[in-house]
Amino acid sequence: MKKKVLALALGCVQLFPVFVFAAERIEHESHVHGLVDMTVVIEQDKVNISLDSPAMNMVGFEHKAESEHDVNKVREVEATLKDIPQLFAFKGGGCEVNDMAVDVSGLIASDEHEHEHEHEHEHEHENHHADLEAQYQFICGSTENLSEIDVLLLQKFPAIERINAEWISNNKAGVAKLTQGNSSISLD
Repeated sequence: MKKKVLALALGCVQLFPVFVFAAERIEHESHVHGLVDMTVVIEQDKVNISLDSPAMNMVGFEHKAESEHDVNKVREVEATLKDIPQLFAFKGGGCEVNDMAVDVSGLIASDEHEHEHEHEHEHEHENHHADLEAQYQFICGSTENLSEIDVLLLQKFPAIERINAEWISNNKAGVAKLTQGNSSISLD
């Protein structure tokens, strides 16, 4: 009986990291206002950054923009997300933006879609959970000298309470919970 209890205890201890990882993934994949998920991949001379945020954090709403005011707000946020110096500051590495993609399509209605589903849109305001997604690629002179990424996104969008950042490089990996008071990812 003691051997069975010991084997069960050891099995639970070995599976604990799997359960923790699964719980973190579930939290990571949920749509939570105030929270942004960020992934940083550093490989050779490239830094790739991916952001996923509920639209509420940046735009202030999640429904399809129909009024001129709402459409202008979405376009303003899109322009901010494309203004790299307002979003990220690199310490070391000599990184320059190479490519980017910002997706606000969940908030902009096409004319065809509006006409086909006018009645559905009346009820969408209650249930619609739109996300904003952005991907950035930087080319760096030396990623080995890159020691820190300051995420200025928190200053631009005060509704963001926390950024859950996961990062991986050629030889290290880590996580960081970024807030207004702590907005830097240390890569050391």
